[in-house]
Amino acid sequence: MNCVFDRTAEGRMIENLIAVDEGTHEVVAIVSEYAIAGLSLTIN
Repeated sequence: MNCVFDRTAEGRMIENLIAVDEGTHEVVAIVSEYAIAGLSLTIN
């Protein structure tokens, strides 16, 4: 997983969480939010 941060034209920060499969090097998920909480990233 990797987090990338960017800002919108209005100045708000956007967090992008990118999950990559290390075996195939394919992106399996991209989550873009204004705020990503740690609880939403945990696996049950």
